[in-house]
Amino acid sequence: MSYREEQYYLSSKENFVELDNDFKSHEGVDFNEYSSEEDLIQYIEGYASQAISLANNHWRAYNTLGNFYFSVGDIHNAKKYYLAATNVVKHEVILANLGTMQLCFDELEQAQNTYHDLIENVKDNYLGYENLGTVYLFQHQYQQALEQKLRAIKQQPDISIHQTWASLAEVYLRLEQPKNAAFYYTKALRQLERDELLKNAVLSDELFKLYYQVKLHKLSKNNILLIDISSKVTQFIQKEASYSLQARAHLAWLAEYVGNTNAKENIWHKVIKICPVYKRSPAVSY
Repeated sequence: MSYREEQYYLSSKENFVELDNDFKSHEGVDFNEYSSEEDLIQYIEGYASQAISLANNHWRAYNTLGNFYFSVGDIHNAKKYYLAATNVVKHEVILANLGTMQLCFDELEQAQNTYHDLIENVKDNYLGYENLGTVYLFQHQYQQALEQKLRAIKQQPDISIHQTWASLAEVYLRLEQPKNAAFYYTKALRQLERDELLKNAVLSDELFKLYYQVKLHKLSKNNILLIDISSKVTQFIQKEASYSLQARAHLAWLAEYVGNTNAKENIWHKVIKICPVYKRSPAVSY
């Protein structure tokens, strides 16, 4: 999917602090008291459940549970609680969360409705347009995808999420506009390199970086890539489970690029098992 997952989900800790502030009868929680992230998440789950039992319209509790289940890989329950949260309040992050789950499950019509809801309820917000463009991308309606993604950029022209620029590049590729695709892959790569300099990069970014470099290498005959791509891809395959879903989808493409068909098929199988919408990903050879 064409977004930076870390940007779209409020953390469970963040929501829990808001919950804690709302329920003044409960003393503050010292996160350092918990020996492991698992213990803390279990406590968050219990506390959010208690909040819902006391006030069943408490949207932050639903969102916290949605984040909790997403963090442990239970995306069915994640979607359930994001949907419950949207029935209480039309919050931009919750709507984006719900739409992302619906998109993941290949529920494209529902995702489309959710993103329209986001656009209608949150003025001047780029998320609805960006994600609606992604729905069209998976539907192979590339001109509509381009229109929505350009509207998202118009709403937030200085967006600092490299995946947003790369997603635009992917659309231009499918529209057979390689010059525009190269421009936006370059923009994505430069943003990622800035993230590295500012120490804002996450683990998956090392894989995204190679993907952008290889795409640019294929698009430009003058672009010399002084990297042992095969060795890098082999290293990434060994750490595959550590990467985000979108990064793993890119890894499948890279595996095919270096001729590792077995790895490509294995990675795609696991990605599609988690998010069935990826079976719609068009195979583009440029």
